[in-house]
Amino acid sequence: MSKGKPRRSQLETRKNGIFFYGTNGRQDVPFDGGFLCVRPPQRRLATQNSGGSGACAGMLDYDFNAWIATGLDPALVAGATVDGQFWFRDPSSPSTTGLSGSVEFVLCD
Repeated sequence: MSKGKPRRSQLETRKNGIFFYGTNGRQDVPFDGGFLCVRPPQRRLATQNSGGSGACAGMLDYDFNAWIATGLDPALVAGATVDGQFWFRDPSSPSTTGLSGSVEFVLCD
């Protein structure tokens, strides 16, 4: 993660995906051919398109600092531990979806 920006690159081009997160810890549960790493309840952020051109040139990233600044999630306060993950469309997968690896970070002032 780079300065509050979770990122997943080398995705199929022009496919939709979302970043979801939770503040209740991590888990490791099989899900849709991958592993769900965020303990419920999870919050989903806005759908994004991976963009790109050419094979595996898509990328999803999300400005989490901007999300925190909206104040729409009262759980996002200094000291909170956040676990997050991307879910995205992947037509080559048997489930037609994919999950990124997870990220865990602590919010500071």
